[in-house]
Amino acid sequence: MKKRWMALLLGAAIVLTAALPAFAAEDTDAGFYNIGYADRVEITPVTADGQTVTAVSQDVDGEYGNERFYPGTQSLQVTISDTAPGKMYILTVAAGDTVYYADQQTGGGMIWFTVTFLLPEQQTDMLLSIGSNAEGFTKQSIPLSYTPKAEAGHGEPGMKTGYLDCLRDSSCVMAAYSDLDRSAWYHDGVHFALENRVMIGVSDQTFDPNHATSRAMIVTMLWRMEGAPESDCEMTFADVPADTWYTEAVRWAASAHIVEGYSTKRFAPNDNVSREQLATILWRYARYKGTDKNTTGKTNLGIFIDAEYISRWAYDGMQWAVNAGLIIGVGNDKLSPATDASRAQVATMLMRYCTAIESTQ
Repeated sequence: MKKRWMALLLGAAIVLTAALPAFAAEDTDAGFYNIGYADRVEITPVTADGQTVTAVSQDVDGEYGNERFYPGTQSLQVTISDTAPGKMYILTVAAGDTVYYADQQTGGGMIWFTVTFLLPEQQTDMLLSIGSNAEGFTKQSIPLSYTPKAEAGHGEPGMKTGYLDCLRDSSCVMAAYSDLDRSAWYHDGVHFALENRVMIGVSDQTFDPNHATSRAMIVTMLWRMEGAPESDCEMTFADVPADTWYTEAVRWAASAHIVEGYSTKRFAPNDNVSREQLATILWRYARYKGTDKNTTGKTNLGIFIDAEYISRWAYDGMQWAVNAGLIIGVGNDKLSPATDASRAQVATMLMRYCTAIESTQ
């Protein structure tokens, strides 16, 4: 039975490798990877001669723990520690039905895979999966996305993209805020949001990147992205005063069916926005803009072990956000749908929306 199992794995690897698509190669600095995290697995971009690429990386507390951004190369070195001697380890990189890489190795201590494939020509969200017949081994599925610099440079019409060429020094727009780290994973998103006045600091000196985002905040960001349009819709929410900084944003978002209240009278502007709520709001915003169909592939949310915790009303929005590359999971096969979205995470999702969705219109 074991021999048959091994033969099936080997046959699958050969078939998958033969199915690799022919993408045009990019320059080694053409874009960046967004790499998830898995226990006892290290993934590092390397050059053609095996040299480790200098990475912009930072472990971040909370749900985005150990998310890393690297300059894009055509090779990734995947190191797996503590493998079982004589057992087979299969590694694949795939996006839906498209397989970019497949290989296998016999275990025994620490083993290495050099994953080489032609870089996609558009933003692509993949899963790097590791399976084994070793006793007690749990399959690892690690979120992995690649964004070409050329694509990221388009942005929504009128949107500034200075984050692409930012030196991350005192000239960076983030330098004005003492609580922002210009080398952090959130640099591009926060830089984009500040440069385009989609977001502002909570004071002149602080941005508060790890603070949760409220319902009032997210509708105001989208309202600013739309150019602060006026709406003559009647305000039905009793908990939205007539003269706050978010009043007109709520009025516009409700009239455009981008947000809904908990009831016809209650909007709860100060409630925090969860990841699934944010995905749903962005999906409705995309419908409003006519860009909700502009996604590639279709990810089965069942690959995430906490998919059952996605609220029924949020499933379509979360499906769209994952397909569109706005959400790629938080590592360890999790989406964390009910976790509050931080200001840094929201900034990053808005940047991804503008670069991956609006840019192709």
